[in-house]
Amino acid sequence: MKTSNLLKKDSLLALGSGVVLGAVISSFSDGSFWFGWLKCGFLTAILLLGLIRVWRLAGAGRTLALLMLVAFTLRVAFGIYLNQGLPQLGFNNPVQNTGYVFSDAHDRDQAAYQIAISGKAWLPQIKANIATDQYGGLLAFSALVYWIFSADVHRPLLMVLISAAAMAAG
Repeated sequence: MKTSNLLKKDSLLALGSGVVLGAVISSFSDGSFWFGWLKCGFLTAILLLGLIRVWRLAGAGRTLALLMLVAFTLRVAFGIYLNQGLPQLGFNNPVQNTGYVFSDAHDRDQAAYQIAISGKAWLPQIKANIATDQYGGLLAFSALVYWIFSADVHRPLLMVLISAAAMAAG
């Protein structure tokens, strides 16, 4: 099959899957479902297209596809479970009441969202939050993701999607 046909096929598969998974993620997120669906679906489609291309680059074997699918699905499902379940089932503290297991992830994610919506220069804010992310890279990346895909409301499940894709690719 020609490369352009494969890319079209992969893009359509990623877009279709992104639309479905975007709806699932948006239904578990705060804010407008429709706006969240659009943003989550677009990010998911980009991530899935990347995963499909990595799979093709690695030989496009069925076993690898199954491993990548299971890794991605379990990570997303477990992330949704923790995000939704910890406020009811976890300890009564600010970290678990917002759906996080670890305080450093909570602090970094909260700081990233505040940086994204502040409208101020990012570098001084990243330097001011160096305690939440030693080098600032993950903080800056998270802030960029929130600025592009979630400036209206904090959607921490976007980070779950990105980490799931990284684990599945990796």
